[in-house]
Amino acid sequence: MLVENQKAFQRERRFIQVGWIVCVAIAIGFLWLDGSPSTTPKGPWLACFTFLLGMMEMLKLFINRCRIDLLKEVKQVELQVMELRSAKFEVRSER
Repeated sequence: MLVENQKAFQRERRFIQVGWIVCVAIAIGFLWLDGSPSTTPKGPWLACFTFLLGMMEMLKLFINRCRIDLLKEVKQVELQVMELRSAKFEVRSER
């Protein structure tokens, strides 16, 4: 189960890295190509929106990484509890 989660995390990480590069490229395009001298420029607003989209995806990646780390720690604690129970069972059976 951990191996599958790690593989899915790596796949998602690559996808988000590519997505972040695309968001930055789109934001640069919005800022660079906004040549309209209107009263409300749309380029900076659209660039901020794409940066926010990219940051939300990065935040999801961080949350998933923390979830996988927490799952690893829970599995380690479960193994330790199982070892303690088996050791306790062995001590009882010797008596």
